[in-house]
Amino acid sequence: MVRTLFLSLSLILIAPSCFAQCNFKTGEFIEELGNPISIKAIDIEIPKSAKWEKNFLKILLAKSKNIPLSLKKSFSAKIFVTYSFGRCSYAGKVKQNGDWKDHISFVNGKSIRSVNVTLSSGNILNSVKFKLLIPETRNDLKEVFGVTLLSTLGFIAPETFKVPVNVNGTETEMLFQEASRKELLERNNRREGPIFEGDETLLWGDDRLENDDVALSRLINDKWFRKGENSVNITLSSYQKLQKAYVVRANNIEKAGSYIDPNVFLDTYTAENFTFPEYHFVMQALGAEHGLVPHNRQYYFNSFQNSFEPIYYDGMIFNDGMIFNLKNTPFSKNIIERSFKYLDTIEYGSFVSSMQIKNSAQKKFKQRVNLGEKEAEDFFEEYWGRFVSNVKRLNSVITKTEVFQNDVVPSKDENVEFLKRASQNPLVELLGVEIQASKDGEFVVEFLDASKTSLTLDEISEIISQNAYGKSRATLVTNEKLYNDDPILRRPFLGGSLISNSGIEIQIDEINRKLILQQTSSADWAYIVDASIDNWSLEFRGSNLEAINQSQRFNSYGMTGCLNLHSSHFHEAEILVNDGGCEDSLNVVNSTGVLSEITINRAYADALDLDFSNLTLNKLAINDAGNDCLDVSGGIYMVDVADLKSCGDKGISVGEASTLNASYLILENANIGVSSKDFSKVEILKASLKDSIVCTEVMQKKQEFGGAYLNIIELNCNGSNNVDINSVFLRGNL
Repeated sequence: MVRTLFLSLSLILIAPSCFAQCNFKTGEFIEELGNPISIKAIDIEIPKSAKWEKNFLKILLAKSKNIPLSLKKSFSAKIFVTYSFGRCSYAGKVKQNGDWKDHISFVNGKSIRSVNVTLSSGNILNSVKFKLLIPETRNDLKEVFGVTLLSTLGFIAPETFKVPVNVNGTETEMLFQEASRKELLERNNRREGPIFEGDETLLWGDDRLENDDVALSRLINDKWFRKGENSVNITLSSYQKLQKAYVVRANNIEKAGSYIDPNVFLDTYTAENFTFPEYHFVMQALGAEHGLVPHNRQYYFNSFQNSFEPIYYDGMIFNDGMIFNLKNTPFSKNIIERSFKYLDTIEYGSFVSSMQIKNSAQKKFKQRVNLGEKEAEDFFEEYWGRFVSNVKRLNSVITKTEVFQNDVVPSKDENVEFLKRASQNPLVELLGVEIQASKDGEFVVEFLDASKTSLTLDEISEIISQNAYGKSRATLVTNEKLYNDDPILRRPFLGGSLISNSGIEIQIDEINRKLILQQTSSADWAYIVDASIDNWSLEFRGSNLEAINQSQRFNSYGMTGCLNLHSSHFHEAEILVNDGGCEDSLNVVNSTGVLSEITINRAYADALDLDFSNLTLNKLAINDAGNDCLDVSGGIYMVDVADLKSCGDKGISVGEASTLNASYLILENANIGVSSKDFSKVEILKASLKDSIVCTEVMQKKQEFGGAYLNIIELNCNGSNNVDINSVFLRGNL
């Protein structure tokens, strides 16, 4: 009785902080709330309007062409979103966006400006931080075209669409573009991890580019960095690799131009890491080399793949003003000579300009331009024709290129050369050349002048995210590895790779199609990526020792599972995991196909975690999980029969905009039988739940989502059913 009351009270207490005020149930409009075509207008009311306008005038009258940082002040605001089916009211803050004064303008004598918006409640298309941009600052609908094409091709690109906006009574159309943060990664089916960008705080002087030869990179999401030991490890290790790429480029500006591919500096550079050559090809064909300039670049470090991925930002698609000329897009010689030595650009060009890509991108474009069907189609055809023409011209230039450089290979003296040059720049005050982690959680940094200082985690965060230490300009540059990586074993497996730490014992039976993985310690893990698993049986045997002791859900490689499967396809495969001592006994990410059976016994925490996948499970059997038996997020899942016993918390937990359909659920002993959260839709034909304190819960948990939906046709359970004000729970409805 006490536990039931506690769960109910927890649900009530969550509600006020994360629910926006809407005149409809968000759980009834899950698909519509994920489609920008449903948004009819965004209205912003800034109570201190006089101060807001005074701020505008100060920017306008400032002597510099760029917008002074001191004038980018935050103002409290109310944000209203009108949908085709209702209206929501959000609390938040707004401030001036942009580097240059093209981000301020007038409409009929009234001021308009590009703004950054932060919502303290609610979200718009899952975004809680976003920009509203004067369209001309991003080449208007060309930006929407470029973003939709890049996202169709699988690159990380921010949600972008055109929408009517009213700010304090001034009506105009603006481009909505989400910020680079956790929601962007998850919407693009990536786990949260380090996000970096080129640092431009030193670059602008007298309205022109300066100090390009000493500006390196910086971390954007420093809050994630400070979450725990493993996020610190992942961030600092990847930061050092990215700094190396920027140092080499800074030392070779004339030869390298805008070329940067941080994956070149990884231990292995294979076809798996061809993301940047492909990205460079598409960006050049889009006439978007503005987005390849080092200080305009953004990066995500994918710890699963141990490689960087580009994040599209500020490309200025087809950047030639209003003149339409198929011959005016220049192609950087430096990018061509260094990017395409190993990429078959003819084959890749055929793929990116195929009808399959065109049709998918066109559908997204039409939903994001706030135009009629015919007008939207005409714009798309114009831009698509230009893109295809540029693909052909670019390939012609590449074919005629006689010499491809061997990338930009660093010498042993690259850091020495950079440090010598940077130390002579009066704007650079402190240069860190070595960093070591101490046992007490602090870091010892040695500066160029040979002084050593013990720094806290927050101080290290300030250096790598703001290039500042106290009131001094500080940059960290080092070749030394902060952490000694454990030996990693990699072998080919079913068209992909089987990767593990050195402790795993591996048996592969090709004849009987069976893989057995045996732990020798609780910290051992295995990772299968890019595999085609057809009629194979995978078995993971835990060590029967105590669970792995780590400060965060994931290990220092970003993995939550003892057995991890990523970007793989299944056909009639079977998986058995016993005695998993990790956060997830089995974690499947970004994968597709049919699994005939999954069996998991004696899981330390979550038994089965499925993320960003499209999977069918014919039979699922789980016995004894310390936390959730089945936890799914960000995907589409079908389960025929699920037999779950002794789930420490939830039997089935569905979250983060997932869809789950199940035919028959048998559950014995769980705190909560079925949980549908955060824009998820769950439908179950028959559920028999025994010894569940709460039969079902349907709720919003996170700000970046909304209510949820649960429909169980036949439910046999004696516990309670908890539903929040934004969610929908149905019983017995077909």
